[in-house]
Amino acid sequence: MKSRNILLGLFLTLVVLVAMATVVLGILISMHNGRVSTLLGRGNIALVRIEGALYDVEDWLEQIEEYGKNSSISAVVVRIDSPGGAIAPSQDLYRAILELREKHHKTVVASFGSIAASGGYYAACGADSIVSSEGTLTGSVGVYMKLWQAQDLLQKIGIGAETIKAGRFKDIGDFDRVLTPEERQMLQETVDDMYDQFVEVIEKGRRNSFLKLLRSDPVEMRRSKINETGDLKYPYSEEILSLIEEYRKSTPAEHAFVGPRPAGEPVAATVTLSEATAALVNEATEISRPPLEVEKRLLKEFARQVADGKIYTGRQAKEIGLVDHLGTLDDAIKLAAKLAGIQGEPNVIEKKRGRQGLIDLLTEGLAKVTKSRVHSPFEYRFPY
Repeated sequence: MKSRNILLGLFLTLVVLVAMATVVLGILISMHNGRVSTLLGRGNIALVRIEGALYDVEDWLEQIEEYGKNSSISAVVVRIDSPGGAIAPSQDLYRAILELREKHHKTVVASFGSIAASGGYYAACGADSIVSSEGTLTGSVGVYMKLWQAQDLLQKIGIGAETIKAGRFKDIGDFDRVLTPEERQMLQETVDDMYDQFVEVIEKGRRNSFLKLLRSDPVEMRRSKINETGDLKYPYSEEILSLIEEYRKSTPAEHAFVGPRPAGEPVAATVTLSEATAALVNEATEISRPPLEVEKRLLKEFARQVADGKIYTGRQAKEIGLVDHLGTLDDAIKLAAKLAGIQGEPNVIEKKRGRQGLIDLLTEGLAKVTKSRVHSPFEYRFPY
């Protein structure tokens, strides 16, 4: 009887140990895949990699939502290496990133890879701060659609088509005929509205950086931006310098319009990563500024000047306020940790894709081929 009890005890102990090992192994696997944080509570940083053209973004949206609900994650770094893509997916990513900050109260830092242009840049505007490599290709802010037409060619080879339609604009964009002036105007106004939406996002997301530039000394700014031949150095332009000069002229020299600093507006834009968190600034600091309606107009015009389809390197983008810092992904992670108040080395969580066998790859490829996806001809994408 005694030996039986000992054996039963050993068996139960073994069962408990196996169960505990299974639980621990499951937690470690989940941590490796980015589904569960460490057992240490808050202080983790999640890394989301947004790579490739922005058409199917559901996986990234799910990751962002998951990290937003995870109370142990204090900050999220969004690594963007994308030329942009369709308009709605770009906007969906922007809203998801913005919700991380405004709804879930996470610190969010965007980190740019080789390219973060057009819709890729649109998404980044939802972050608290943007870190870019010096050689990153960014900008290309705008909207375009391309309609092919072969009317003359078809007529030459004797091919024609008859279209039966209800609704006089229903066949707009058909390749066998050119657009009418009315159709062209309608499409242009649609593109203009989509562009306005882009500019509004940039104006909101980059407000503090643009304000810092608008408050520059126009004489010193002009002197420092002239090259040896007397021309303005790209990416600056006469239009940008004119806005800076107008801002200064519209700020009264005496009895200037003075008011409390808008919430979250820094005294000056952060220059280096080490200074990024120095800035628990005094919100009551008063500054001279033009009347509010004038400032709003100049901000909008400044946003349009830098967001007119031009391509910038990361270094050029920082000069005109489109990015905050120059650095690597590691720099972005360190900045996120500082902004979130994480002490010591941050724990970075990343949802990694498991290894795929040949059958998995073939199945996934077949699914992509057979899956029906419809994309708008209007795009926030760098056309290359």
